[in-house]
Amino acid sequence: MSIPVSNNLASPENYMDLTGLKSIGKGEDSDAAIKKIAKQFESMFVQMMLKNMRSANAVFEEDSLFNSNESDFYRDMHDNQLALTMAHGRGLGIAEALYRQMSRVHGGKSVPITEVPAQSMQASFVAKPDVSELQAQKHIQPQVKTTEHEAAAEPTIKATEVNAKNTADRISIANDEREFIEKTFPYAVEAARKIGVDPKVLVAQSALETGWGRQVLAGDNGQSSHNLFNIKTGSGWDGDKVRIESLEFRANRPMLEASEFRSYADMAESFSDYSDFILRSQRYSKAVENAADPEAFIQQLHEAGYATDPEYTNKVIAVMQRVSKVVDDSATVSPSRS
Repeated sequence: MSIPVSNNLASPENYMDLTGLKSIGKGEDSDAAIKKIAKQFESMFVQMMLKNMRSANAVFEEDSLFNSNESDFYRDMHDNQLALTMAHGRGLGIAEALYRQMSRVHGGKSVPITEVPAQSMQASFVAKPDVSELQAQKHIQPQVKTTEHEAAAEPTIKATEVNAKNTADRISIANDEREFIEKTFPYAVEAARKIGVDPKVLVAQSALETGWGRQVLAGDNGQSSHNLFNIKTGSGWDGDKVRIESLEFRANRPMLEASEFRSYADMAESFSDYSDFILRSQRYSKAVENAADPEAFIQQLHEAGYATDPEYTNKVIAVMQRVSKVVDDSATVSPSRS
C-alpha cells in the first residue's frame, strides 16, 4: 500500500521554513511574492500565539502521565504546521495588513523580490505600521500571555525604561518547583501577613504567573524584572519598567499592543509591592475581607478583574496544593529570610 506524499512538505510553505522565503520570489513579480511572504509572517504570529497557549498550561503538565519530551516534540511539529495552514487559509487578517503595508513601502513598483531584503520588509512593518489594521510598535511578546493587572490611575512620573525585545526576553530564576518555593516562600510570608492571607497563596499565584519562575520578564540588559505577579505599571508607577508587546485580539481583530510591566530590584520588592497593590486598590477590598479563606480570596480577586482566565481560581488552588505539599514535607523551606 502506497502512501501519497504531498509536494507541500518540500515547499517553503511547510513548518515555517524561513529559508524558503528566498525562493518564494524567484520567477514571479514582487506583488505575488509579497503576498506569500506576508502569509509566512502571519504563520509566525499564529505559531507564537499557539506556543503561548501551550506554555500557559505547562505548570500542570509536569506530573501528567501523558506528558513527555516526545509528545512535546510532535505537538510542536503539529502546532507549526497548523499555524502555517491557518495562515494560508482565510487567516486572521495579519497577512493582508502586512501586504498593504509592504506594498506602500515599496511604492507598488514591480521590483524583483530578491532585491528586497526580508529584513527590510520586517523592519518596515515594525517601523511604519498600518494603524487602522494593527497597532504595532517593536516586537511580539508571547503572551504569553498571563494575567493583566492594571494599577490605579495616579500622577505619572517618568521612570527608567527597560525594553524587552521579544519572547526570548524571559529568564529563569529557578530550576524546578522546589527551588522556586524555597526562594519565594520567605518573601511571601511578610507580604501575606500584611494582607492576612496564607503565604502559600502568594507563592501559588507567582508560580502560575511565571511558570514556576522559568518565565520571568527581563529587559534589554538580560536582567530579571523580578516581577513575579506580572503587574502592569499603571499611570502612576514611578519605578523601572519593562516594555512588552503582544498580539492581542480586540473585537476579533489581531492587534500588536504595547504593555509596560513593573520592574523591581529583587523578589522581596516584588512581593511587597504586590501586597501594597492589593491593599491600595478599592476593587480588591472584598478579596482582602475574605483573605482568611484562600479560595474565597482568589475567587474575589478573579471576580474583581485581577485575571481574565475563567479557570484562574481553580488553577491557583491546584498550584497551592502542590506548594503546600512541598512546604509541609520540606525542612529547607523557612518562613524567615536568610
